[in-house]
Order: sequence, then C-alpha cells, then structure tokens
Amino acid sequence: MEEDTIQRELSSQEVMKRKQLQEALWVAAQAHESLLRQKARSRWLKEGDCNSRYFHLLMNANRRNNSLKGVMIDGTWTDDPHKVKEEVRSFFSQRFHEPDYYRPRLDGISFQTINQHQNNMLTAPSQEKEVKQAVCDCGSEKSPGPDGLNFKFIKKFWQMFKPDVLRFLDEFHVNGAFPRCCNASFIALIPKVADPHLLNDYRPISLIGCMYKIVAKLLAKRMKKVMPSIIDEAQSAFIEGRHLLHSALIANEVIEEAKRSNKSCLVFKVDYEKAYDSVSWDFLLYMLRRIGFSSKWVKWIEGCMKSASISVLVNDSPTAEFLPQRGLRQGDPLAPFLFNDVVEALNGLMRRAMEESYTKVSQLAPIM
Repeated sequence: MEEDTIQRELSSQEVMKRKQLQEALWVAAQAHESLLRQKARSRWLKEGDCNSRYFHLLMNANRRNNSLKGVMIDGTWTDDPHKVKEEVRSFFSQRFHEPDYYRPRLDGISFQTINQHQNNMLTAPSQEKEVKQAVCDCGSEKSPGPDGLNFKFIKKFWQMFKPDVLRFLDEFHVNGAFPRCCNASFIALIPKVADPHLLNDYRPISLIGCMYKIVAKLLAKRMKKVMPSIIDEAQSAFIEGRHLLHSALIANEVIEEAKRSNKSCLVFKVDYEKAYDSVSWDFLLYMLRRIGFSSKWVKWIEGCMKSASISVLVNDSPTAEFLPQRGLRQGDPLAPFLFNDVVEALNGLMRRAMEESYTKVSQLAPIM
C-alpha cells in the first residue's frame, strides 16, 4: 500500500486520511511523553523535550529508591509480598487508632480569638473566581489520588468541570459533609533513611483526590488570612509574614545572652513524634471552638476529617481495604493550619506557667 501511494497521486480522501493519522500519531506521542515526564518527576524540563530514555532512567531510579523491599517483623527480616503487605496494613491500622481516654480541657487558659467579620468571611458562599484561583494554585502534575486525575486535566477542561464543581461546593456549604468516595486517599511510603528496615523509617504522604483537594485548598486560603491574628507570635511555621528560622535565631540569641551574662538557662526542646498522625480530632475541634471559629466552620472541618479513608501503597499496589483515617494527612492543604491551632494549646499552657511564675516572684520580692 505504501509503495502504491508513492508511485501515484493521492486522492483528496486519502490525503485527508493521512493527515488524520499523522495528527493521531502526534497526539499519542505527546500523551506518552507527558506521562513519562510526569512519572519521572522532572521539574526543569519543558513539555516538548523529547528524551524518553532520560525519563525511563529517572523512573527506574525513583522506583528502586522508593520500593519497599522488605520489613523487620518481630526482629526477623521478611520480604514475602503478602506478609509485608499485611504488616503494613496492621501497622497503619494501629497507627490511626485513637485511644479512648480522658483528655483534660484548658478552660482556665485564654486564647486569641477571631471576630464575627472574620467568621463571616470564612463561611461565605464560594465565588466562581475564588474557586478557579484555588484550582489554579494546585500543582498541575502532582501524583494523582484514587480518582486517577491530576490538576492538569482539571485545568485543561475547566469549562466542562466548572458547573459540577460549583454545585458540589454549594452542597458542601449547606451540608458540611463529604461523600466518603470523594475523600479517599492513597498513602505513598517515602524512605526517610538510606536503607530502611522498619515502617517507621518511611514518611507517609497522602495522595488526595481532586474534589477534596479543591475544597481543602479553598478553605485553607481563607484560613490563611486569619491565622496571624489567632496564633501566638511564638509560632513561626506556616504563618504568612513569619519565617521558621526566626525561632532558631531567637533561641540562639537567648542562649548566647545567658552565656554572656553567666545566667542559668533551661532549654526545653519538644519533638513531635508522628506529629500529624497523633492529632486528636476531638481536641482539634475543641481548640477551634476555643479560638472562636463558628459552629458552621467547625462542622466543615469535622466533615473534612471524618469522611477521610486511606489505603497504603506497597510498591504501587494498594492494600486490600480503605482504613478509617485519623489525625491529619501530610499532603492535605488544611493540615498545617489545623496543626497550628492544636499547638496553640501548648502556647497557652506556657503563657500560663510564665504568669504563675511571675506572680510567685512578685510575691517573694519584698521578702528578698
């Protein structure tokens, strides 16, 4: 057939057919290259750069580095896939189980609170421009969640998705609840050390679906505006206008001043083990109320958390079931701000301790 078309002039139908085949081939090649580039996680290459061998090398390197080759079970190294997957399921099932014990309240401690105007801003109906900006702020080529989509697809066909997304947000605004299927996520295990042996050596990163992430991004952008007014200046992480290094700088200056003045100094370093996973939902909701968030906003946050479920990926293969999620998810746009609200309880306790100390010192001053 090819030799026949070379020797003779093509008809108009054959010319049109050839153009259609060339266009289809080009689209397929572009899609294949885009998929390889996404899997390679290469940020500096522009779309259109054709280097599939480079992409394959990066994919293979990432797969080797992130693969879970085995795990220590009761002191014994196990690499049987079924046993490893069952151990992973059991480990995260226990990790996300919240113990049922009494947690003290902080009723005697004062916190900075938000005002009615800020609450109205937080719970206002979603505007189309605001929703589109939230979608645009999401990374286009992040790893997709259980829905299999990434935001490049959503942005490309935004006009098609827009009516359904806006209707979904209106329903959330009224009901404050998520269908469970919309808030399922995968957990990818990323090694924290060069040669991991225990499941604690992996960092769990949540791969969240697009619909939940749109809602969470929208709520996070609103919450970001009120955080500086309710979070004590001692907290510098995740707050606009503050820098994490400020805390380290202040700590160094305090220690240096104590040494120079030959004064005693107590350094209290707190390390939050599994910080996000260990957050109690009940205590988080309690702190949101203490800080002054409206009942509608608290209901929204509760709906975002309690509808969550997870399945752990073991070498790209999910565990057999979705487990109920507990704590906060790394990868959730809301998680850093909600964590700040929980840590504000510790700030309140420290302020109260300092006030009590100053009171005792002032009472002893005349005697001294």
